[in-house]
Amino acid sequence: MSDEKTSRRDFLGRSIGSCLAAPTLLGAAPQAARTGGAARLGWSLTLQSSTFRTLPFLDMADLCAEMHIRFIEGWPGQPVSEDYPDLKLDLNNAEAQKLVQEKLQIHRILFPAYGPVEVPAQEDAARRLLENCKKLGALVIVTESTPAEMHDKLCQETGLYIAIHNSPDSWPPEKVLEACKGRSRWIGACADTGSWARRGLDPVETLRKLKGRIVSLHLKDLTEDRKDAPWGAGKSDVKAQLMELKAQGFKGYISIELEGPPGKELEENVRRCAAFFTRTCDEICP
Repeated sequence: MSDEKTSRRDFLGRSIGSCLAAPTLLGAAPQAARTGGAARLGWSLTLQSSTFRTLPFLDMADLCAEMHIRFIEGWPGQPVSEDYPDLKLDLNNAEAQKLVQEKLQIHRILFPAYGPVEVPAQEDAARRLLENCKKLGALVIVTESTPAEMHDKLCQETGLYIAIHNSPDSWPPEKVLEACKGRSRWIGACADTGSWARRGLDPVETLRKLKGRIVSLHLKDLTEDRKDAPWGAGKSDVKAQLMELKAQGFKGYISIELEGPPGKELEENVRRCAAFFTRTCDEICP
């Protein structure tokens, strides 16, 4: 085992425990030092950092620690620090990577996913992106790029997943399945259930269509006018979505991703999502 792999395993073990083996695309996600339904289900609650896109990443990590959120899915383009206003969250940038890594280690926060980001079509550039993501401990690269055989090969070599993200006007489930056809388990979907609802698809039924290919999620609840709502406060039946994931035996990361003006209301809505998640996981897996 390489020194890099040993170091990463030691970090996982000290902070929140090692991954558990599971017969699914993504092994059971590491769990915080707690018990409860989420831990038994093999799920980890993650914050998609675009939720606080105007807040520098380093400040957002402080906020996550205060909210007891121990996983961050990094959004490319987010400012890294108010001390470096032109520095963005680009994992191909050594300075940005160093600052982010130092802050994550201070708070014992993990960085399981990065994106959505374009995955280059050139092998050398794609390899560089995957290797730089791996340096921060990422397991999943979220993208709207079309995965090729070369990307599948690199994923198998590096042990990273590529997860195809669907926005309201891209990647309907049929196209995701077509792109995954003939690919290994390292190619799958980052299921944005709000984007499905915005294009008139039922989130639960669409999760069923993608069974066996779901790597991670941007879980959403929407109001009647299709605006983001805290989980449990909208019309998308987030509990039913979680029940379907349980039925599929899904293991992995489930991200909070909200849009809204920055401030205390947005922070409170993130807290409401986290509380709903914990409560609902305990209900469906007592």
